[in-house]
Amino acid sequence: MNTRILVSWLFVIFSAQMVSVQAYGALPLILYALSNKFPDMDIMGASQDAHDTATQKIIKENITFADVVGAQNAKNALLDIVNALKHPEAYAAIGAQMPKGVLLEGKPGNGKTLLAKALAGEAGVDFIAINGAEFTDIWVGEGVKKVKELFAKARAKAPCIIFIDEIDAIGTRGQEFGGGAQTENNRIIAELLTQLDGMSTDSSKPIIVVGATNNKNQLDPALLRSGRFDIAVRVEEPTLSERKELIQFYSKKLKLSDAIDFDTLAAKTKGFSGADCANLVNQAALRAVRRNVTCVEQGDFIEALETCDIRK
Repeated sequence: MNTRILVSWLFVIFSAQMVSVQAYGALPLILYALSNKFPDMDIMGASQDAHDTATQKIIKENITFADVVGAQNAKNALLDIVNALKHPEAYAAIGAQMPKGVLLEGKPGNGKTLLAKALAGEAGVDFIAINGAEFTDIWVGEGVKKVKELFAKARAKAPCIIFIDEIDAIGTRGQEFGGGAQTENNRIIAELLTQLDGMSTDSSKPIIVVGATNNKNQLDPALLRSGRFDIAVRVEEPTLSERKELIQFYSKKLKLSDAIDFDTLAAKTKGFSGADCANLVNQAALRAVRRNVTCVEQGDFIEALETCDIRK
């Protein structure tokens, strides 16, 4: 039987029967077996090589802590990591073990990714970024393969930072994914733990893994065990003074009225994240454009607050 016809029938059978979530979880296993049996057949019609190239990005940006507005407590907590990357010999001299992993926790929009980039820039090392969701794949074994490739690339680029955004996408065990999906997720976690355990803590070319999550309580406790993610840094919402600083920072490129009261705006944006402050400034500018005026006025910001504060 033609292999393409066989694959089509498999999809029809699973779709029509809808036997159970567990049965559907076996579909990736069948497709994986077929791809090994018939290596010349591109069942999904896509290039895996192109996907791998797009996921693991090596970034070298001139971003430092000076470019991060606010988050002073988080920046102070990360200074030890900067020193570890810049002066690994100091750790070896005193007999201290270098940290392997740092977990950045905080609500969305408060600058976890920017902090991770600034950490790499401050230390002057490469920044290898990947999103946790990119480890998941319909192909069984591909997620584990990507973890291995990620750490192999980091070892070649060391000293460097591996940044896994939304690490809870792969670091959560016990969710009811169903069937093969749950099994594959557990394999990915196991491989990540293996790679973390295999990292040297006395290397002259250190690798630090930085994970970002909105809620560390969702993560597998094995990831949070000492010797893996050793440091947890809470990225808090901006304070009153930090919100004022953020609104001023994002307003720098705008033509503003001389009557803008940043203190009042900061007071009215309680609970706003850094991203919310950026959106507020942009919405105020858009309102000024719609009014066909030459500068952004206080009223534009006040009106924009009604649009931006979706918590109401």
